[in-house]
Amino acid sequence: MAIPRAFASFFFFLFLASPLCTMANNLIYSGGTLKSGESLKAGDYEFIMDEDCSLALFHKETQEWNSGTDRLGLNCYLSFDSYANLTIYDGDNLLLFRIGLDLDKGQYVLILQETGRLAKARGIIKQLEEII
Repeated sequence: MAIPRAFASFFFFLFLASPLCTMANNLIYSGGTLKSGESLKAGDYEFIMDEDCSLALFHKETQEWNSGTDRLGLNCYLSFDSYANLTIYDGDNLLLFRIGLDLDKGQYVLILQETGRLAKARGIIKQLEEII
């Protein structure tokens, strides 16, 4: 049975109009956050916002990268904004860390790839640009 064109268009629109709804555990849409204890996972890699305010990339049990923000605050979170900037704030919204791409304002996606690389894409994913 074929899906009516209007019905399929509605679901396509719903997908594009709901950028904060994550459909996979390896990405964040612009405007999204990773709260303390939350992570992105892809393959053997995990990009985690630790309870101690450190943002870290792990391959299996080995830490491959961290933000250097451990023990700098409480209730920290990572924010990915509509200019593709990655920022870490503490619970009082004090800026602790920033990777500023300062691109044109838009709808971006931050993606943890199975290779352990972080990449961003704009709009419909056509080309990935690695950032970490």
